[in-house]
Amino acid sequence: MDNLLLSVLVFIMETTLTEEQECTIGAIADFLGDILPSYQKRFSAEQRDELARYLVKDILQNKGEIRNLPVMDYESGMKNFSVRLVADKLDEHGQILYELTKLGFDFLFRTKEVDDELGFEIEAIRLRMLITKKNYKKAMSQSKYILAMLIEKRNEIRQFEQQLRHDLFTVSGEQYDATVKGVDSMLREEYEIMLDIEKMLEQAQAHLDEERRSYATTDEKSRAAQREIVAITTNVQRALETQRALIIRCDELRKLYISLLKDALLYSSIKRFDFEDQLLGRMERISFSDAYALNQFRKRLLAPLFLPDIRRSLNLRLLYERQSKLRESQSDDGVEEDATDDGSEKLARIRLRNETHIRIISLLLQFAKEHSAFTFREFWNSIRLSKHIAQMTRERIIFLVMLKLLKLYAIREIDIESWHEQETVAMESLGEFDLDYCIAHCYQNDSAILKIKRIIVERGEGSAECEINPDEKVAIDDLRFEVEYIEADREDFMQAFG
Repeated sequence: MDNLLLSVLVFIMETTLTEEQECTIGAIADFLGDILPSYQKRFSAEQRDELARYLVKDILQNKGEIRNLPVMDYESGMKNFSVRLVADKLDEHGQILYELTKLGFDFLFRTKEVDDELGFEIEAIRLRMLITKKNYKKAMSQSKYILAMLIEKRNEIRQFEQQLRHDLFTVSGEQYDATVKGVDSMLREEYEIMLDIEKMLEQAQAHLDEERRSYATTDEKSRAAQREIVAITTNVQRALETQRALIIRCDELRKLYISLLKDALLYSSIKRFDFEDQLLGRMERISFSDAYALNQFRKRLLAPLFLPDIRRSLNLRLLYERQSKLRESQSDDGVEEDATDDGSEKLARIRLRNETHIRIISLLLQFAKEHSAFTFREFWNSIRLSKHIAQMTRERIIFLVMLKLLKLYAIREIDIESWHEQETVAMESLGEFDLDYCIAHCYQNDSAILKIKRIIVERGEGSAECEINPDEKVAIDDLRFEVEYIEADREDFMQAFG
């Protein structure tokens, strides 16, 4: 059983890092069908599917519960350590996909107790030594391993970003330092090593070309070395691209983290009780010669400070007084019906907000098809007569969405090209604004949005005054949108939409 569990973990890791396959229960069941004959076991398709669900859901995911283990920390004493090796997510088709968490990758990657920075440096130095010794076959495998480590870091950053956006208060400062600052410092320091390796590969390629020109013929060994150098170069270039993208992403996450912290601190400071202004200042202004003023002072300022009434709330006599008889039976129908009604109303509100968010982004993308540059004021004038305008202005949803595009998303852009290339899987929204979720639904309804490369969102000049009805107006800072199109389709696209 232990061998099967480790084999399934390795399969999930390889499937996650290849970026070409989707790790589903069906894929894991097929993998078990390939390896079970080695254990002299032959299961039917239904039995393999049941075994895959048991291994992944019941054992590796602990039936959906995070396992906490007591661990001794010699500085702070015993503490609970959360263990979760496999995470799941929904794709755009509602299919459950499985991937390793950072702890799962560490469990498989780290056969020695070395940290991430030292581990990556060692692997990069090992690759450089293999290239120096012209052992290209092993260097090719080593370059794949380094690329897999970087992809694992990318998944770690993505999971951290999802946690940060979902609930800032679950992210500790130590976790932020270990994830963002640790990855950022590691990548910046090791980027030079990867550039040196790229130069070494260029020199090795030039040397092989020189030999081929000198001898006019090449043997099978030279051709194999040629293929291996090309494969290594491809992996190193992909690793450099991934490093650059991760460095930029870490900078964006740093800005987002600081912005969310400022918003959280501002919100907390607004709700604090100003003791000096609300109590001491009012006491100084009271005229103690006025009996009515003294009575009001006692009732409004002093009396609340002595609440609750201890004699009334913590009276032991209440424990021994005669109690009324509890009903032996209770109508469960009414309770269940109320709970169902409350749940149905909540789901309806979430569904309505999700539909409103999708409609706003859809209308924005449709407007972007026809205008390469526009302001929010122009966009508002184009939709204010829409039959859905009342729904979009309800609870000021459309204005909140625009502000979130500018502030909450630190990238300040709607990057459709990057979203499509990364095949981002949007989780089901719970009524909060989620840009990936909205783009995914817009893409299902209109695949032509892929002709838009990205939309840059910037703060415009002046303010936009929006009339919701004759008696109500809303004024917000105007926004400016710059639209970039896919160059190959730009001419046909602009002709089609004027």
